[in-house]
Amino acid sequence: MLKPVLFIQHAPHEHPAVFKRALDAMGVRNRIFRAFEGQPLPSVDEIGGLISLGGPMSANDEADHWWLLPELILMKRVFDRGLPLVGICLGGQMLARTLGGKVIQNPHPEIGWFQVHRTELGLKDLIFKEFQTEPSFYQWHYDTFLPPEGAQILAESPLCPRQAYRMNERTYGFQFHPEVDYQLIHEWLSVDGTDEEILQAKMAHHEECVQEPALHLNLSKNFQIDSLRLISGLSSLFRPDIERVRVALPNREEILQPGKIWSMTVQDGFEREFPIMGRALAEFAVGGARFVFIQDASNLTWPVREDLILQFSEV
Repeated sequence: MLKPVLFIQHAPHEHPAVFKRALDAMGVRNRIFRAFEGQPLPSVDEIGGLISLGGPMSANDEADHWWLLPELILMKRVFDRGLPLVGICLGGQMLARTLGGKVIQNPHPEIGWFQVHRTELGLKDLIFKEFQTEPSFYQWHYDTFLPPEGAQILAESPLCPRQAYRMNERTYGFQFHPEVDYQLIHEWLSVDGTDEEILQAKMAHHEECVQEPALHLNLSKNFQIDSLRLISGLSSLFRPDIERVRVALPNREEILQPGKIWSMTVQDGFEREFPIMGRALAEFAVGGARFVFIQDASNLTWPVREDLILQFSEV
């Protein structure tokens, strides 16, 4: 039996959202570890990969959050073992630190949706190269990372010159949040004190780097496809075996017709059937595979890899 991928969650509202749904639809076993509750981490022998999520604390704050130190140690062991490893925001900073980089305060915070620009290496990267234009991602950070020696910088921005890096083909670190969707952003904005935090950040810095809360939600409708595309590529790190497409799908124009509802069955890694139903938001290739993005009746988005679809029909 394949070992589960471990999500490490650092705060109650920092859950994996779209990233978990992508792994679920791909049949990749996964579990969420709530590090802030102080439970002992599993050993590297018990997991098949690691995804470290964001959090409100600093990656240098192990004096106040003692459970960060065991995570840093586990990250290094996962890296040394050659397992897939992804760090997001705080997780990306911790990954940089555990591999020899540093975490410093960024000159300006970034709170909201901001465009990133791919470097020459990013334009060739398997996950980033499929974007037709420069993508925009959700940000909420005050610190940033100085990547370790040997890191390849894949994306940058005027406000934060290091937005994404890669250590090898299975290890990625991000400053932004590709895992978010409308629901997760709404949850973050509903946390007590968030409005005051954003107001103080706007007063201390220029408005170009801190957006109004309403804009966070409105822009998510425009830029969620960028996040879905990136998460789809990352999820394939945890199931790289791309198979022959098993069913004949309608053409792209028909799949994306407004108002059409699709029902599909996906085969997971244990030969079980996983049903998904909703309207298609987009369809394209990333990371060597083709995906169709489905929004269900609860407005949750599901990146579905087409080679894993067993049945596909209009409702």
